[in-house]
Amino acid sequence: MDRPGEHQLSVADEWLDSVDPETIQRMVDGKQLRNGFARFMLNY
Repeated sequence: MDRPGEHQLSVADEWLDSVDPETIQRMVDGKQLRNGFARFMLNY
């Protein structure tokens, strides 16, 4: 029996292998923007 989350990790690894780095970078940038915005809203 797998630990929970391990299956999702392997699926994510396979998906990342099939995606070009530029797309991943855009996603990371977008996530950082959203996190910064959420932090701003929480501090407001």
